[in-house]
Parts: sequence; C-alpha cells; structure tokens
Amino acid sequence: MTSNDREMPKIYVTADDYERLSALMGSRRAGRSDPTRDFLTDELERAELIEAAEIRAKVITMNSRARILDPDTGDERTITLVYPGHEDSAAGKVSIFTLLGSALLGLSEGTRMTWQTRDGRCKSVVVVSVEQSHEARGVESEEAAIEPA
Repeated sequence: MTSNDREMPKIYVTADDYERLSALMGSRRAGRSDPTRDFLTDELERAELIEAAEIRAKVITMNSRARILDPDTGDERTITLVYPGHEDSAAGKVSIFTLLGSALLGLSEGTRMTWQTRDGRCKSVVVVSVEQSHEARGVESEEAAIEPA
C-alpha cells in the first residue's frame, strides 16, 4: 500500500525536528533497502513544517508523550517518541526509526494513521491524546498557535 492508495492525515513537524531527522536519515542511506527509512522519508516529505513556538501541544513531536489506541485490538498505551539510542520498550519509549514511530510523528489528537508492515499487513493507530510535548512549551497563547485541521 502506497500513500496514493489511501488518504493520509495531515502532519506537522517542527523545523528543528525536520533538520535533525534529515541529518540522521543521511547517515542511514547507505546500504540495502530499508522500509522504515523509506517510510520516514516519505512522511518528512509530506509534512507541513512549523516553527516550534507555533506548534500546538496536541501534535506529536520528538520527545512527546502520547496515548495511542490500536483500533484492531482496542489496546491503549502511553508512548514517548524518541531519537535512536533512547528507545526502551518497557518504558514505552518508541524510536522514530521504527514504523510505529515514523507513523506517529506529526499526528494530532484524534487522528488515525494506517501503514504497511514489513510483512505486507496494514496496521493502524489512533492518537487518543498528546500528554506532553516539549516543543509546545514555548507557546504563550494557544490562539497564536497553528491549529491542526
């Protein structure tokens, strides 16, 4: 399933996150095919870039904590989206360099995202809430922040 096969939700990425992730992606480009890298590259290419001070707290940025739902199983869990080397499944820390992490970046509360797993199945996640977003801490007024559609 490609992005043309389904409607993709709008995503918002801070300029700082975009720059840092792009630099990290450059170091992963060499070698064999990497579906996770390709998926994250596609997500970054379609993202709307926003300055950190303008992004709302209910958007998942790097180091955000979010409550997510697997609509297939009904399971909910809290995750933190982290950079490589900081992942810890027992603590709910999900690397951006996983399919789940790449799918979550830039999503807003209430948004559903579907992607294709390495074995060809479709997987979905719904963002129930964004409990903490370090990028949004600098936002003084919610009215001045960009409201995701």
